Amino acid sequence: MIYSPEEISKLIDVHQNTIYRWIDAGLVAAVKNGKYYIFGRDIKKYLSNSKKKNKVKLKLEEFYCTSCKQATTSIKEAISFHRTNKMLSENRYQIIIKGVCISCGHKIIRFESNKNLNEIQSFYKGAV
Repeated sequence: MIYSPEEISKLIDVHQNTIYRWIDAGLVAAVKNGKYYIFGRDIKKYLSNSKKKNKVKLKLEEFYCTSCKQATTSIKEAISFHRTNKMLSENRYQIIIKGVCISCGHKIIRFESNKNLNEIQSFYKGAV
């Protein structure tokens, strides 16, 4: 299907100026009579590629700080581990690890499996 920037903005709940910024940044769009038109497959491809490009591979002890926009560690005294009721598999459950960015002091959070819990806790010297 073919969409206008206005239609796309309503479908994915972003401001239409965002769509125009994406066009400036490389989203493929056709122009007819001064109006932009975008194929659905092109918006899917653009969004998929931008997600891959922005992904940050973290070490077990790292968090992604949304303020610093980079991988970081937590202040050791601020780290806490919380078990959730979410089962990931038969023997694995979800852990939420909370901390404070060592660079900027922003709250940081990471979701992890209990599989790596001992290794993460040893990095943070048994913080609970």
